[in-house]
Amino acid sequence: MVHFRQLLAFPMLATAAWLLLVLMQINGMGGVALALSGAIGLSFLAWLGSFLPARRPLIVLMLALAAFIIARQPAHEHSGSEAKSAMAMDAEPFSDARLGELRAAGRPVFVDATAAWCITCKLNEHLALRDAAVVGAFHDRHVALLVADWTNRDDAITAYLATFGRNGVPLYVFYPSQGAPIVLPQLLTPSLVLDRTGLHQD
Repeated sequence: MVHFRQLLAFPMLATAAWLLLVLMQINGMGGVALALSGAIGLSFLAWLGSFLPARRPLIVLMLALAAFIIARQPAHEHSGSEAKSAMAMDAEPFSDARLGELRAAGRPVFVDATAAWCITCKLNEHLALRDAAVVGAFHDRHVALLVADWTNRDDAITAYLATFGRNGVPLYVFYPSQGAPIVLPQLLTPSLVLDRTGLHQD
């Protein structure tokens, strides 16, 4: 049983590593350094409390204060390059204005509402949106890709999600050159993307 409990620590470590990667995308290396420093400090205070019972109230207060300071650190704003999806190098950050411009020009648009911490989004990106057939179809049909990066709960993207009755990501919407937008399922495959968007047709 002891070995089993020790084994369960490894998924926890993997989760911590993934969360650090997400934090790096949000706050850069400064955020990661702060998180690691905070973790070391909190561990040290917890260790002190294990053999200094009389000081435990003070140590608990210090732990709460340290956690509050870490939580209050502001997130960096994403630049346009940070918001780009790995699906295509010419992706643009989402905005209602840009969507309107592209639609007025008669260009098909694919909106990828995603977030750095969204596991489903990352799976769809790797398994479907990076697929060579999907990327090739988007390129051949001149489909514009707008990435709505909701990692930091952007208000404009929240409002966009609400127009489709959603309160979270992922959300995939394809706007044909003419006609109503098409909402794709939250779980994607290459064939599903091509079929729903009609880009598989000659």
